[in-house]
Amino acid sequence: MYSQTGNIAIDSIINYKLTKASEKGITVESNIVIPADIGIESVGKVIEKYNGIIYFKHNDNQFVVNIILYV
Repeated sequence: MYSQTGNIAIDSIINYKLTKASEKGITVESNIVIPADIGIESVGKVIEKYNGIIYFKHNDNQFVVNIILYV
């Protein structure tokens, strides 16, 4: 089973975790759906709701978002 949401970053993370679980003999069932309207604004609302912090930085080749959520 592999994640194929069309979101390369999310698919990479999920597929890595699914591979690690499989290597340990753990069976996983999932149904991953990425909302079409997910974006910085949606993420910002979640971060604000949970009193988190978001940092942006960029250069000519890269856009980086760091998010901290406290549990």
